[in-house]
Amino acid sequence: TSDWFTNPALSNQSFSNNSSVELTDPFNLTNPNFLPSNSSPVWGAQDYSDPKLAGFPQVNYVGAFGSTDWTKPWAEWDPNNHAYSAGPSSNISYNPTISGGVVTSSVCSQSGAVDITASAPAGGLTYLWSNNSTNEDLSGVAGGNYSVTVSSYGCTASANYTVGTSLPAKPTVTKTYTECSATFNWAAVANASTYEYRWKLSTQPTSGYSAWTSVGNALTYTASGLSAATTYNFQFRSVCSNGTTYSSTASAGFTTPTCSPVTGVTTSSITNNSGVVSWNASCSPVNYTVQWKLGRLGAWTTVTTNNSSYTIMGLQANKLYYVQVIKNCTSGPATYVQVTLHTTPGAFNKEEQPNFNSSELNLYPNPATDNVNLSFNVDHADVVTISLYSSTGQLVYSNQVNDINGLFSTDLDVNNLSNGMYMLNVNTGDNSYTKQLIINK
Repeated sequence: TSDWFTNPALSNQSFSNNSSVELTDPFNLTNPNFLPSNSSPVWGAQDYSDPKLAGFPQVNYVGAFGSTDWTKPWAEWDPNNHAYSAGPSSNISYNPTISGGVVTSSVCSQSGAVDITASAPAGGLTYLWSNNSTNEDLSGVAGGNYSVTVSSYGCTASANYTVGTSLPAKPTVTKTYTECSATFNWAAVANASTYEYRWKLSTQPTSGYSAWTSVGNALTYTASGLSAATTYNFQFRSVCSNGTTYSSTASAGFTTPTCSPVTGVTTSSITNNSGVVSWNASCSPVNYTVQWKLGRLGAWTTVTTNNSSYTIMGLQANKLYYVQVIKNCTSGPATYVQVTLHTTPGAFNKEEQPNFNSSELNLYPNPATDNVNLSFNVDHADVVTISLYSSTGQLVYSNQVNDINGLFSTDLDVNNLSNGMYMLNVNTGDNSYTKQLIINK
């Protein structure tokens, strides 16, 4: 026997004392611990090349114990103080127990789950599910029946679970719309792969719905080419990746407004006899009506156009015109949007000055250097436009004052203007007054 321990070919080791083996607490008579410490020499890869060892479990330690004390389930080291169950029929079970079992239904084929809790007196739990999963819990599984076997050192327990199936949630749709378009938005739906929509007029039966159309994985859709003052019914649904499982439908009905007014009406490129009026292009108009008149008492001139701008020609110099744009739809015209257009006075010189009424319009001082006071008296005017033009007809100052009745007075800052002759025009809508201003610094 001594030759066997000391034979170098067998790679045996001898230790002079028990502590060198580094077992945790092997000589505790009431609660021994035979497990080796992390630095114990018993740890290490072992040689299982001998055919006689075939079938033996391969471990990475020498001796009877590694990281598990297999005596725990059945060995009692302090029998005198242990509380035993009474009676010859009492049994001590070391089988695992399985509790919990929270089942989540599968949505869109592969989202089911089973969450279990298992325990055993000896620990060392392993799991084997009927789908060959070795995890404690199942996740990402299709609907169906599943069983699990939990093992602990040869003792086992089993349980069965049924994972149901459910449809994906329907999208929660919000909408905004005009008389000719509608935009729908929704948040992503869990487990849904794509989304679909269909629509019909409210006057059509259910069979009048269009075919379902996919928008892919987009979370928005815009329908264009709608008609004003018309009620539409849209429906949306979530679709699983298999393309054949759908959510229930989410409805989004609305009535498009009647013909709405144009927006963004402006004037530009104004001369002494013309000007351009433009506006934002609207959806689905039949055409636009453009009207203009001289002052508040003039007669309207009317044209129609398919464009979003129009050049008004043949105007009088230095006059205030009222211009309005009307959008025409199949359901009728919208309300008009009105702006004003004030033509320039045109070029002039000292020898050819335009007429003015000095008794109605006062400028002081004149000639001026940095500031000049303007005053005039008017019975009543809703809108008064004050304009200052250079000798070449360029507009260098403009201001609009509302609701004047009686004497009006204001100071004009001309400090930044060059020396020369200027024409100041006050237009009340019904009348226009012009006076020459000299700046001499």
